[in-house]
Amino acid sequence: MRFGVVVGAPTRASHLTAVQRAEDLGYDVVLCSDHLELAGRHASWFTPIPALAAAATTTERVRLGTAVINQDLRHPAVLARDAASLDVLSDGRLELGLGAGWNEPEYDMAGLRFDPIGPRVRRFAEYVQVVKGVLAEPAFSFEGEFFRIRDMPGEPAPAQAPHPPIMIGGVGPRMLALAAREADIVSINMPKSPDPGEAALAERVAWVRESTPPGADRELQLPLAGVVPTARSAEEAVRAAAATGDQFLLSMLARRFGVEALADSPMVLAGSTAAMADSLSRLEESFGIGYVMIPMGQLEALAPVIEALR
Repeated sequence: MRFGVVVGAPTRASHLTAVQRAEDLGYDVVLCSDHLELAGRHASWFTPIPALAAAATTTERVRLGTAVINQDLRHPAVLARDAASLDVLSDGRLELGLGAGWNEPEYDMAGLRFDPIGPRVRRFAEYVQVVKGVLAEPAFSFEGEFFRIRDMPGEPAPAQAPHPPIMIGGVGPRMLALAAREADIVSINMPKSPDPGEAALAERVAWVRESTPPGADRELQLPLAGVVPTARSAEEAVRAAAATGDQFLLSMLARRFGVEALADSPMVLAGSTAAMADSLSRLEESFGIGYVMIPMGQLEALAPVIEALR
């Protein structure tokens, strides 16, 4: 089991303190999200590439991930250059998360066109090909519906060959099938699922497995909605956490799904350290989830579980 945390803090000092604390607590990956709304709502205060570059200078072991780059905010060939540079500067610790874009109000904010899901997924399929090609090849050309690349030099070459691990997130069958074909890490974005339960997770894991090429190895990641260390029942714990509003994502999903449904979701860890460790072990055994990701607000709460599992 690997553990990631999406970090976000409003000053250089607080950002670097959070990153260093994550490394000290045994987290495997620190990640930054990619949004235009940078007030902390999405655990974002700085844009991901410079925030992770700063993190690289103050850490030694922890890997650095994007969760996830919005295809409509950066041209793929330019992003590939940024990713290669960051991979070299971090001594090969980058994990590059890519996504098709979903937050329509941010598009309106920036005056960007928000396409229907069909063309967005088709464009994203080309986007991934361009990013991987520029990262992996000394000179890359591509002719597609959306992108045309001519002899783009792959300079600098990334530290990891042929490219840093690619993570793609999704919740619907088209995006998860694309992720299964193209990514090293498939993030099953259950917070965006219409149903938070185990059956919905099992269905999405099945979609990934059906589309994974023969012989390929895909790491499955699950973003967690919340970690509630308590001796109370999961439902009572989620109700209390949602009422305080201290855990933003947990509160938002409790309103969307209902407290009872969310409390039964694999996205929620509640109970004693031993109970939460058992829940994560079951996730791995039953669904093949080998990597979980939490918001920064649960950084300390999950640490005893990491220690118990190791």
